[in-house]
Amino acid sequence: MNWKKGIDVGTVCILIAVFGYTGVAKTWGYESSLDAFLNQPFPNEWGKYLSIAVPATELITVFFLLFRITRMAGLVLGLVLMTAFTTYTGLVWIGAFDRIPCSCGGIFSRMGWEAHTAVNAAITILIGLTLWVRSEDIHQPYSSIWVERPGK
Repeated sequence: MNWKKGIDVGTVCILIAVFGYTGVAKTWGYESSLDAFLNQPFPNEWGKYLSIAVPATELITVFFLLFRITRMAGLVLGLVLMTAFTTYTGLVWIGAFDRIPCSCGGIFSRMGWEAHTAVNAAITILIGLTLWVRSEDIHQPYSSIWVERPGK
């Protein structure tokens, strides 16, 4: 496996695990997820909408990542989500809001906002690197880096 394929496969696996876990957890525990969204420092109407939109988008992203034909869309959607999450946790970390909302659930509940922002930023950078690697290969014949090219 070449390094480009390794980055691509690794990033996709990480995103499927992260978005799959968080999307299912927010859907399965919808009431507590809704409470957490309503506790955020934005209007409650946003919280009601986001409590449905965020896990749905996470699960759609996982679905896109599962198939080669939609994988690029999944990576772009993952980049949008992670950029938004990183921006939000960064704003909480630097004290941009009047109050600090409750922490995230699951594995992130044990992290402070600084660590949470760092993890989100690392995943965001990894997605960016993966998209860059894919953009280099898209101009080559047999452009899917998950499929071996003839003669290689």
